[in-house]
Amino acid sequence: MKRNIQKKTFLFLTVTLILMLAANISVFAGTLNIVQAGSFYELHPDAPTKQYEISGVTGNYDLGIRYVSLNFGNAGTLLNAENMEGCYTATAPVTVKSLDTGDRFGVYKLALNENLYQFDWTDSKLPYSIGTANADGTIPTGCTTTVREPGDYYVYFRYDPYYDMGMTSTLIHIVGEAETKATAPTITNKDTPAMTSSPLKSTPNTSYVFTLLKFNDTWKNLDAYNINGNNYFKLRDLATAVNGTEKQFGIAWDANKKAINLISGSPYFETGTASPATAINLHPLALPNSAQIYRDGSLISLTSYNIGGSNYFKLRDVAKAFNINVTWDAVNETIIVNTKSDYTDAQ
Repeated sequence: MKRNIQKKTFLFLTVTLILMLAANISVFAGTLNIVQAGSFYELHPDAPTKQYEISGVTGNYDLGIRYVSLNFGNAGTLLNAENMEGCYTATAPVTVKSLDTGDRFGVYKLALNENLYQFDWTDSKLPYSIGTANADGTIPTGCTTTVREPGDYYVYFRYDPYYDMGMTSTLIHIVGEAETKATAPTITNKDTPAMTSSPLKSTPNTSYVFTLLKFNDTWKNLDAYNINGNNYFKLRDLATAVNGTEKQFGIAWDANKKAINLISGSPYFETGTASPATAINLHPLALPNSAQIYRDGSLISLTSYNIGGSNYFKLRDVAKAFNINVTWDAVNETIIVNTKSDYTDAQ
C-alpha cells in the first residue's frame, strides 16, 4: 500500500512538472538561471516555441518608462517591457545562444539617452564566441555570444528578413557580482512583466484600424489608429484626401521655426519619397508627440502620437483647424468628412 502511494506521488509530481514546463512557467534552481525566450508574434509552422536562451539570469529588471528604439532606416519602432519577451538582470559572464536558424540573431550593446535606449545594427553588435553566419547570411542554431562587461544589452531574433515574423527580443541588464548579491530579486514569467508604468500602448483602447471614410462623395480607405475612442491619421493622408477642395491645405517645413506649417487653401504636393510600407505591428506603441505645428504661421494645438516612427494626428483636431465637418455614420460604420460644411463638436 505504501509503495503504491509513493508511486502515485512520484507520478503526480512528474506530471505536474511536465504541465508547468508546457505552460511556459520557468522552473529555476540556484542563484544563476537559464531563461529561454519565445516569440508571441506569428511563427513559421515548423518553428520551435523558443528561439534563444540566456544564461546567468538572476531576476527581473524594471525597465520603468524607458524604451528600446529599433531603427530600420526610414522607419522605426519603440519597444517597452511589454513588447519584449522579458527584461532581466544577470551576472557576467552571460551567454546567449540561438535555438533555431533565423534571418537575424545577435546581442547589441545599448546606449541610454534620457529614457531611450539606442543602438546600431552593425557597430553595436557583439561578435559570436561560438559559431558563425551561414553562407546565405542566416544565423544557425547554436551561435553563441558571451557578454563579459556590465551594461545594458538587447537580444534580437527574427525569422523573416522583411517582416516581424517570429520576432523575439529581450533586454538584459548585466551587473557586477557585488551588485547582484546586494539584492535578492525574483523571476516571474512573461505573464507578469515587471513594469511599473508604460506609454499608451496596444490595448482595447488603442488599436490599428483600416478605416473607411467618405470624403464628400469619394470613398477612401486610410490606415489609422484608434486611441481612446478617437481616430488618428497621418497628416499627408488627410491633406491628400481633401486636396482640390475648398478646405485643402498644404504642408511645408518652416526652417526658421524648425516646425511643420500647414497652409490653408494651398494644394498639397508630395515632397521627397513616401514612407515605405511596413508590416502592421501586433503590439504598437503610441508615444505622445510634443512637436509644434503651425497653421498659416500661428501655433495651433493638434493632439498627436508617434507610432512606428510616423506621427499620427487626431482627426477632429485637424478638421477643427480647417473648419471641416466630421460625423460618424453608425449604420454603415463610416466616417463622413464633408468639406462643404463647417466643423461642429461631436455630440
